[in-house]
Amino acid sequence: MSLPQPGLLSADQRNLIKATAPILAEKGLDITMYMYKNMIAENDDLKALFNHSAQVSNKQSELLAKALLAYAENIEDLTPLLGVVDRITQRHASLGVRAEQYIVVEKYLFDAMKTILKDQLTQSIAEAWYAAYWQLAHILINAESSLYNKAHWQGFRDFKIVRKSNETDTVVSLYLQPLEQETVLQYFPGQFISIKVHVPSLGIDQIRQFSLSEAPGNDYFRVSVKKEPGEVSNVIHDVLKENDVVQITCPFGSFTPKDSNGPAVLISAGVGATPVLSMLNTMLEDQKSKQQITWIQV
Repeated sequence: MSLPQPGLLSADQRNLIKATAPILAEKGLDITMYMYKNMIAENDDLKALFNHSAQVSNKQSELLAKALLAYAENIEDLTPLLGVVDRITQRHASLGVRAEQYIVVEKYLFDAMKTILKDQLTQSIAEAWYAAYWQLAHILINAESSLYNKAHWQGFRDFKIVRKSNETDTVVSLYLQPLEQETVLQYFPGQFISIKVHVPSLGIDQIRQFSLSEAPGNDYFRVSVKKEPGEVSNVIHDVLKENDVVQITCPFGSFTPKDSNGPAVLISAGVGATPVLSMLNTMLEDQKSKQQITWIQV
């Protein structure tokens, strides 16, 4: 499926995008709530892709509304958004987002803009946002394509829960081994995987990201999951058991330590310690290093 190629934004179009920032500040959340409600209701294949709890709480809608506003405000120079773009593309790659799905999002986003903005969405503003949308979409698609090309595999693979360990009253660790023996288990400390599980209460699959909580170099992946209000963590704690099979993706994420022999300070809170544990164990396993390490856990 070919994707639209609208070309570079003109100066007039960039000015129109900037001029819509106050409108997005006022009505952006209404637009994104309307978009998600209809897009997910009418596309069953997207129901697993989007976090059901985040839809109920409107967290997903709020994040997209803020992203659209930031895009409008920085349309002349996207440099301040590069960190956000990296986090988005890492997560998209972990979810297995496909280029053609941006066409679906475009349809429902512009339907929502037309419905919510009404006469405020003039033809010239609509054309400017169409070009701006596809400019951003191609930035994301190209970055995601690069991540896919570097990944050890694409999509989901079956992994067996070979061990399930209760770390605390609210945290459980899963030790996961691939059913396909040729699966490469390399990753960088601080990276995460996506796990897909069936949620009986919803009748659908759901996907969540969990940081790998052990240093690389083992014949398994380990994730440590805190039980939270919601669906997936409760299934992991209360339903999944040893020898069950779950589907996971290749590790992604750029929250990784830089190579350095200088002093390192690791700061984490609660279950946010999981990626830090992977980093800490990796540093400690480096017998040649005399690096000074301080870990602060609150």
